[in-house]
Amino acid sequence: MSDDALHLAFACLYPPRAVLRGSGTSHHLIAALEAAGHTVTAIHADAEANGQPLARPFLTRALRAAARRTGRRYRSHQDPWIARRLAQRAADVLDARLANGRPIDAFLTNDHGIAGWLPASRRAGRAPRILITDALFPRDYGRNVHPWLDGLAPWSVWACQRVNARGLARCDRVALASHWAVDEARRYGAARADAITCLPYGANLPPRLPDPDDPARLLPAAAEVPDDRAARLARDGAPLALLFIGGDWWVKDGETVVDTVLALHARGLDARLHLLAPPPAASPAVARLRTRGFGGRLTVHPAVDKRLPGDLARLVALYQRCDVLFVPSRAEGFGLVYAEAARFGLPSLARRTTGVTTAVADGASGALLDADADADAFADVLADWHARPGRYAALARGARQHYDTTVNWPTAARRLTDQIRAAIAARVAGYANEDP
Repeated sequence: MSDDALHLAFACLYPPRAVLRGSGTSHHLIAALEAAGHTVTAIHADAEANGQPLARPFLTRALRAAARRTGRRYRSHQDPWIARRLAQRAADVLDARLANGRPIDAFLTNDHGIAGWLPASRRAGRAPRILITDALFPRDYGRNVHPWLDGLAPWSVWACQRVNARGLARCDRVALASHWAVDEARRYGAARADAITCLPYGANLPPRLPDPDDPARLLPAAAEVPDDRAARLARDGAPLALLFIGGDWWVKDGETVVDTVLALHARGLDARLHLLAPPPAASPAVARLRTRGFGGRLTVHPAVDKRLPGDLARLVALYQRCDVLFVPSRAEGFGLVYAEAARFGLPSLARRTTGVTTAVADGASGALLDADADADAFADVLADWHARPGRYAALARGARQHYDTTVNWPTAARRLTDQIRAAIAARVAGYANEDP
């Protein structure tokens, strides 16, 4: 380890190195930090200890039960009582893992509760505490736009806001994935404004990718953006290939995507829709598409497991062979899929909402429409891109530039390291000013 390398602890509610947990975000961030020469001790705070799961406090269980009786929901992992136990578990695991090792230089977590209640730890010492996340509970619940936060009991809203406020207040630095989250954090007024920064996430893909034509081979980095990306749309009669990726059809608004395809066909534009994973059987829009005889324009691809080279190669092929990533989500923590698309020079079309406003550079890597935009509004944009290949080509170049400069993990790791060093320096300066 070099003299300027850092020893970091990273605590999550799930195994931090698990590529399929938390969308793989902690996995890729840790990999980028380690590739830069730093050492990371990963801590699974909610793991079983000595074969025993973490006991849920009585108040947590009682409030959850009360919420259910009223037809409401309760977020058990975001209440002060469970947060205190999770933070204690994180400190205990850290001390046990590093009993005879080098103390850490900084403690990182993506959980507000762990950040807010982390107790004194022998191995953490006076190390600064860094919260890095794309998740922030709204300060004004009446303004909530996240569907997954709907229907909470009032006491759950109070608990979530209490946990978020304490997490923000107790950290030396807060690195949030989007400008939307930064603005929301500042509404809490719990942390110094200069301690809160925007740290965009990267594309959750490995540094080297399999070749779609031969998954046993690695794709050269220079070949990630296909040479004919812009030229394809300039060909007479070329169809417009749209790609939709989303685990939650309704939150990602697959209905509007399908209706946009119908709107384009009504204008005489041949649009083909590629779905990664099947749509729900109850989708009215898909039923309309098939009823009107356009079912052949819809291709459903099997879901992918990014751990498998063959599956990953299929995903790369979709990003390379489609013309637009069209995912008009109602809300996103960040919007990792847009960062992935940018890596392949694939322009994105989405809504101007929450984390998407950082994941997509509006007018440069794609276009963002208002939250209430309908299928005709999206069809207007797509028809314009199809009619102006030069404009589309500029967006394709801008998408890759957005990836190279902003939404990649090496850049995120470097910016985070700068924040950590600034926090360490501030703590050292604070010690020097203490009374002897």
